Parts: sequence; C-alpha cells; structure tokens
Amino acid sequence: MELMKYNDFDVQVDEFYNQLKTNYLNQIELATDKEYAKAFFYSQYFERNVNVPKDSFFFNTLSKTLIHNYRLNPEMAIFNTMDKLYLIRERAELILNATLDSYDYAQIDSRSFLQEELLEKELYLLALEVPELVNLLALFLAIKKLKAEFPKDDSIELFSLDAPLLTENTAKKSKAKTTAVFTESQQIIAIHFILESLGVQARRDYSLAAYARFTHLIARKSITIIENSPKHGMIKRLHNYKDEKHPSLKDLKSILPYFKDMRLDAIVEKIEMEINFKEEEENKK
Repeated sequence: MELMKYNDFDVQVDEFYNQLKTNYLNQIELATDKEYAKAFFYSQYFERNVNVPKDSFFFNTLSKTLIHNYRLNPEMAIFNTMDKLYLIRERAELILNATLDSYDYAQIDSRSFLQEELLEKELYLLALEVPELVNLLALFLAIKKLKAEFPKDDSIELFSLDAPLLTENTAKKSKAKTTAVFTESQQIIAIHFILESLGVQARRDYSLAAYARFTHLIARKSITIIENSPKHGMIKRLHNYKDEKHPSLKDLKSILPYFKDMRLDAIVEKIEMEINFKEEEENKK
C-alpha cells in the first residue's frame, strides 16, 4: 500500500520532538537567568530554527497543507499532504517562473541580493526528494508541538546581533570605507570580457549553463537548477545579440576603470568600443 512509505513519519516527529525538548530544557538548566534562557532558546530552537525553511512559498504551502490534514485526520496527514505534492510544486514553479521573468537583471543592485537568495532557496527546496521533504515536515511538526507546549514570553527583550552596536558617528565612518558596490550583472559582464580575451567564445566553447556554473563558483553561490538561476538569466540576455539593452551602458562604464587599473588594454579597448557603439545608438534615437 502507498501509505506504507510514510509509516516512520510519526517516529521522525517524535525523534525531533524529544531531541529539541531535551536540548531546550538542558540549556535552561545550565543558565543563571532561567526566564531569559527560556525566551532565548525558544527563539533558537523553535521560532528561528535554521533547519526549517523560511520565506518559501513552496514550503509554507506544503507545511500549511500538512497542518490542515493533521487537524482532519492525524494518521493520514502526511499521506494526504504528499498526495498533493505535485500540485503544490506546480503552483510554486508557476510563481517562481513569473518572478524570474519579471526579474530586472539590468537594474540589480545591493538591495536585490536578498531577493536572489530567496529565489535560489526556492529552487533548492523544489529540487528536494520526497524523503527529504518528509524529514523537513517532521521537524516542522515537532517544533509546532513544542511551541504549543512551551508558550513564548514576549515580555523579555533578547539580545540580537542585528541590533546596531555602533554609535551614529562610528557607523558613518564605517560606511564611508565602502567605496563601491558591485552588481551581479557587472560581475557577469566582467567575466565575459575576461573569457573573451582568452579566446573563449560563448556557445562555441561552452554552454550557457557551464558559464552560469562558473559564475556560481566565483561568487560562492550554491547551485540547484542552474537553468532557473538568476545568473543564468543574466547570461542569456548578455549573449542574446538581438537584445540591445545588455550589457547596459551604465554597467560597461562601471567596470571599465577596473580593467584600466589592471592595464588590461585589450579588454579596455573592447569595452570602450562597446561603449562608443551604444552611445552612438542612443544619439540616433
């Protein structure tokens, strides 16, 4: 019977529950201020557990489906949830593709880095196999039970590294040290000119997917489904010769000084030619 595949789900939930509860109570026992410790380790183990995906449409929908089914029939909850997995994946992929299509690769700045992280996390979760998803749902359910058993005390203010630790003047001095912020599109354009100077040509010597994996290596970004990566989308636009917007004039002018500083004259010449061409095209309009 298909249901047999999920027979160990309750065992997984119990294992996570017992492990987290033991760790939580042990940490409180060791603490001097028990009430503060309760609030702090509630946050660490239950509320902000790093192993439970956050801000994911796919996992949020999957976990809400589990809770819905659990309230109706606990014994069949995981089976009924995973029975709808293909529909949840389809909806998540539709939303993800719409997000990727609307992603403005030419206007990416430092504020967009978080958005890219969220996209890559969504891709990672969508690529997980059923046993991995069941394991995540077991952890999610165990934490939900523990949160009900140990209510949160909102009256205690916890220390956070996210809080500002510098004075206003120190923060201004620290901020002043940052002289440039580089976008991902600038990074990819720079790599493009470097490879081109080595005689390596796109689509002749490598696929766009290989190019994307190479940029992930340099940027220390994890790889999931590379074809859906925001980097892959930027690279595709860069090598689409009918797309006059890529590379943008702004990005070309931004990377040029760094190649000049390195005295990479051959690359400088190519970038300047591209800049002149785009400026002439703009003047014609």
